Parts: sequence; C-alpha cells; structure tokens
Amino acid sequence: MERKEEYLFLREEIMKNNSAAESYRNVMYTVTIALLTIAFSQKEPLLFLLPLCIILPAYKIIIDKLLGMCRIAAYLIVFLEGKDFQWETNLYHYDKLFSKGKASIDAYLYYGITACCSLLAMIRIDFSKMLDAANLFRMAVIVITTILCFVIIRKLDIRYLQAKEKYIDGWKKVKEAKASGQNGSF
Repeated sequence: MERKEEYLFLREEIMKNNSAAESYRNVMYTVTIALLTIAFSQKEPLLFLLPLCIILPAYKIIIDKLLGMCRIAAYLIVFLEGKDFQWETNLYHYDKLFSKGKASIDAYLYYGITACCSLLAMIRIDFSKMLDAANLFRMAVIVITTILCFVIIRKLDIRYLQAKEKYIDGWKKVKEAKASGQNGSF
C-alpha cells in the first residue's frame, strides 16, 4: 500500500472510531432517558439507578474508541507523516500548547449523570419512614452505588495528550527496532 493511501486509510479509521464513540454516547443518552421515564412511572427509588448499567459500559467503550484514535494518530505521526502530511503532528503540538492535560472526554458529564440518577433515587425515598429498614437499605445502595460509579469513572478516565505521548513513544520504539533489524523482539 502506498504511503498516502495508508495515511488516508488510517485517517478514515480515526473518523470511524470518532463516529462510533458519538453513536455510543447517543445510545447512552437515549437509553438513560427511557429508563428514567420508566423509573418516574414507578414507586421504587432504586429504578433510578438502572441507567448506570448503561452509562458505565458506554463510557468504557467510548474510552476504548478514543484510545484507538490515539494509537492510530501516534502511528501516523511516527511512520507516515512527513513534509506532505502534517495534520496529526500539528494537532499534537496544538494540544500540547492548549489542552493543559485535560481528560479525553469530559468525565464530568458522566459524574453528573451518575449524580443526577442517584439524586433522583434519593428524592423518591419516603422520608416520612426514614428509619424503616427498607429505606435504610435503599439509601445505602444508592450511596454505595454512587461511590462505586465515581471510582469506576475516575479509573477509566484518560488524559488524551498523555495517552497520545505514550503511543508515540511506543511506535518510536517499534520503528527503532525495525530499523535495527530486531523485528518484534523488544
């Protein structure tokens, strides 16, 4: 495959990953709204936590898509960009200057949705029977679930620029190994 064709093919892969991430995000919003609509029609407060079963897997998939985009972009920078193609290199330098190490996607969105679901669940608890064992159990489930979700979101969160730098360094090692004839032995 010619260098320009490979470059264009990989840029297309980046665009597909970006589209997939957007699609997963849209599905997450749609399913979350549908589940919250169902929860509003029921009396059980814990139903408001159901969207978390969609939010966290969607977040993981989106992060994986973004990491795939980083890996391909780093490959383009190391192996294919030169005087003719500079988009990824220029974007990388732009991000270094202006991103200030921001997360790849706004994790605050996922924290916010989680907090909203948890808050809605808490609001639906019958506080006139606050010391009732069932209500205490519900409150404990809500608090523990919220904390666990926040921890998971934090663990999955990536710093886009740092991820790209890691992949650039990795691809440079592969390039150096190929140049020295070590093909695959690192």
